[in-house]
Amino acid sequence: MYGRQVSAGNRPSRLVVIGCIPGVAAALVAVVVVPGFAATQGTEAALNDTAQARAVPTAATMVRPTSFTCTDSLQGSNRAALLSWPSVDPLYGYRLVFQSEALLGQSRTVNLPAGTLSSYPPAEILSLLQNFTVSLYSRVGEFVSTPALTRRISVTSLGSNGISTCVTPGTVTPTTTAPLAAARVAPTTTATAPSTTPAAGTTTPVPASTTTAPPVTSTTTTTVAPAPTTTPPVTTTAAPPLPPTSTTPPPPPASAFVADGGSATSGATTASVAGNTLTLTGPDGTSLYSRTLTPSARYGSGVVFSTTGDLYVLADSGVSRIVVANGVATESAASTAELPADIGALL
Repeated sequence: MYGRQVSAGNRPSRLVVIGCIPGVAAALVAVVVVPGFAATQGTEAALNDTAQARAVPTAATMVRPTSFTCTDSLQGSNRAALLSWPSVDPLYGYRLVFQSEALLGQSRTVNLPAGTLSSYPPAEILSLLQNFTVSLYSRVGEFVSTPALTRRISVTSLGSNGISTCVTPGTVTPTTTAPLAAARVAPTTTATAPSTTPAAGTTTPVPASTTTAPPVTSTTTTTVAPAPTTTPPVTTTAAPPLPPTSTTPPPPPASAFVADGGSATSGATTASVAGNTLTLTGPDGTSLYSRTLTPSARYGSGVVFSTTGDLYVLADSGVSRIVVANGVATESAASTAELPADIGALL
């Protein structure tokens, strides 16, 4: 809590107190709206309002949910796409924006109170037979987190029996807050003890005996040499030593991946790598996706198209898959157990 003295003429000074509400994650201050926060007006028909500079209370920090899940479920007796997310803060509300993919500019905004962690599409959405991109934001008052997490749903039946489904069921996580996949376990290196087997074609030496039998006495003047008590030397040919074993497969050929300064295409999408930056463009050259790569000695850029048409990025930390559908590129972590055969062969 902070205070300052204010005086006017001969009147007594007053202490003006600016307080903080306990438990609020960030202090509220009177400032001009700054970049990084989107200001909107309640439940709107479109997110196309223009933020204007004005003195308003704003949260110093906004944190978005760590994931966004779409599950095909039931709403009463109808099939419905259930949208859910983990809690960010007990004081945060949430905002869902349903953007029509067929009618640009037509959207539906739903503000949800604090503690709400799931929602079905509203009735207005079920009156339009088309696909929607759903954007999820954290919300405090009229300020929301950016950028949003997105999922896609499809309305396949209208009216009171409206049916909505997930275009791609599952969970999306922001690549800036979580790794693409669990780090792979480094191969165990087996130490090979020095071989004591003699090289091929050599004679194995036998130590000389230190036990001497008593001389044999004969009636002649010939002295017989004492017989050795050990087995005479045997000449053997040893098998060549086995090569050391290794659990690390040889690296894939560098030509399998898009080189820095090069590009590859699936026919519908072109992937280009320049300066460790991956860019995806559509058939008309429109940019669909871009992100920074972390090249490795084993995979190079790691960018490779599968025969399925999907783009994969291989790195020492794991594998991710980029799917382009209806002009929207979505990247997610890929399990090695579910990789196409041609991609799994490169690991």
